[in-house]
Amino acid sequence: MEFGTGAIIAICFSALLIGFSRTAIPGFGTLVPIVLALVMPVKESTGFLLPILVVAGELAGILLVKKIPQKAFNTIAQALAALAGIKLFF
Repeated sequence: MEFGTGAIIAICFSALLIGFSRTAIPGFGTLVPIVLALVMPVKESTGFLLPILVVAGELAGILLVKKIPQKAFNTIAQALAALAGIKLFF
């Protein structure tokens, strides 16, 4: 699948919207699948969006770890691990 200039601009705009939705304006996240669906077919746009969201989540987690105290991070990590374990077994 080849992308024209307009499609590349739309993809970059959707990446920018993902960044905004991860930081301060969560409502922008609802626009991203719409913008990508305008540029490419729906299944491909979903497959394209998933790695972007995973990378954005990992970067947010890495940056968050640097800004919070280690004790608070350990508490959050233990709570998430407990919730994941409960969900896994029940």
